[in-house]
Amino acid sequence: MKPRRRNKASGAALLVALAMVLSLISVNPARAGEPDAAPCPGYREMYHQFVDGLVGNRLGFAVQHRGAFSTDVPGNSLGAFRRSFALCQPAIETDVRTTRDGQLVLFHDTNTGLALEQGFDPDTGQGPNPALSSVDYADLVTKKLLTKDRRPTEFEVPTLTQLLSTADVTQAATLMHLDVKEPDQAIRIARVIDDYETSHPDSHMTQRVALKIPINEFPRPSDWKSSLDRAGVKRTIMVIPMMNPGTAASLDTSGHAGLSIESLSAWAAA
Repeated sequence: MKPRRRNKASGAALLVALAMVLSLISVNPARAGEPDAAPCPGYREMYHQFVDGLVGNRLGFAVQHRGAFSTDVPGNSLGAFRRSFALCQPAIETDVRTTRDGQLVLFHDTNTGLALEQGFDPDTGQGPNPALSSVDYADLVTKKLLTKDRRPTEFEVPTLTQLLSTADVTQAATLMHLDVKEPDQAIRIARVIDDYETSHPDSHMTQRVALKIPINEFPRPSDWKSSLDRAGVKRTIMVIPMMNPGTAASLDTSGHAGLSIESLSAWAAA
């Protein structure tokens, strides 16, 4: 199954998974000393299991949140993602945010204290805890990611491009779900993926990455498509439109009663 171009007669020509029926999220840390996985299938097989399984309403698809972290390897680090890749995890989920100077990084929290600041006390909330958006990337990487028991590691906060490159170089079969924490950055993230495949055509990165976006940001597939067109994104970008009570209420109050159902139906038919 080759990636479909958006200009073909396939509606919005988007590969869509509805988040409410998407997957089982794995949040358990990897165990030390676990055996090596069997040889992984290629990413194309993972892609088909994901896309064809959802189309066929076969909904079991394990997604490892923040990678295969452990007592010594922090979540959302390149070390955790490499372990997921080595263990043939079907998919990982990570979070994309921006630093003050606009770098796209993989970071779960709004503030940096829990993940980066040894002087921050998670129990009391006391200690250094600046917002990620207030920190330049060069300053961010002077801090090392911490383990659960607050020990510094060798790992820094990774960038989105570093994740794509790591998956490419290691020939990872694992799919990557990007939780877009700042929806106004969704098109920029799509462009990064598109540009990576342009410069690394053998990576087929657009078949390996899906963006999780609140459905009220792009209520219809045509909204997503037109935004990609305006940004000059040339390839199909997989998207997982997220529906929850908040986004549904936003759609129904901003448009008309029932718009959330119309939106959901439009994406399901895309």
